[in-house]
Amino acid sequence: PGVPSDVLNPRNTWNNPEEYDKQAWILAESFINNFKQFEEFASEDILKGAPSI
Repeated sequence: PGVPSDVLNPRNTWNNPEEYDKQAWILAESFINNFKQFEEFASEDILKGAPSI
């Protein structure tokens, strides 16, 4: 309650929304690449929740 709706979407808080998109993509790629070392130990449910780009 009382939180402006525009700050609930982090993209809206950046001066340059395209730069936000670029950085979000880079972060998602980092998560995907890092998780590769754990994939063989992860259940199917965990793999379903992994980032996809």
